[in-house]
Amino acid sequence: MAIWLSRYMDAANVITLSNVAGGVGAILAAASGHIALASALIVLCGAVDHMDGHVARARNPDDRQARAFGGSLDMVADLIGFSVAPAVLLAWLGGFAAPAVAAALFYALCGALRLVRFELEATAGSRLYAGLPTTYAAYLFVIAVIGASLVETGLALLIGAAVGLGLLQVSSIRIRKPSIAVTAGVMPLVGLGLVIWRM
Repeated sequence: MAIWLSRYMDAANVITLSNVAGGVGAILAAASGHIALASALIVLCGAVDHMDGHVARARNPDDRQARAFGGSLDMVADLIGFSVAPAVLLAWLGGFAAPAVAAALFYALCGALRLVRFELEATAGSRLYAGLPTTYAAYLFVIAVIGASLVETGLALLIGAAVGLGLLQVSSIRIRKPSIAVTAGVMPLVGLGLVIWRM
């Protein structure tokens, strides 16, 4: 096992694997009711996701199979951290009642579809995304969680946000890609700052 694994475990994929761990941690935290921890882990996964992509593009391995492995691992990490973890968090906040569970499933399924679509349609060098990326949807969901804690109709707001974010992920809206400083720096810092503020 170590022989085949050593072929693929470069710096970018080690970072991606840590993102998988962070996503699983967010799911466990959400399922246990640790809302602030789950939210913080989702935001941190977002920062790590942009870091591994930056490292992978800088390295640009010639091994086509190694690149495919990294891309597949990244998609798994994104699905766990940005689609499943927020869905579990929503279901827990909604007391696993039918409306919250339905919205959670919808959000997760839209995220899965968005990720597969990206793998099929992504164009190298393009400065535009088609549909809201799962990473940004997760950031916005965490902000919605914080906003929901401030109002009496918080659960309804959160369910509406999840449905809206799900629809944006599978839409054809064009979004310009921000710089690495914004995606791996500003966005996570703002997200973590908001989470700490509401702890």
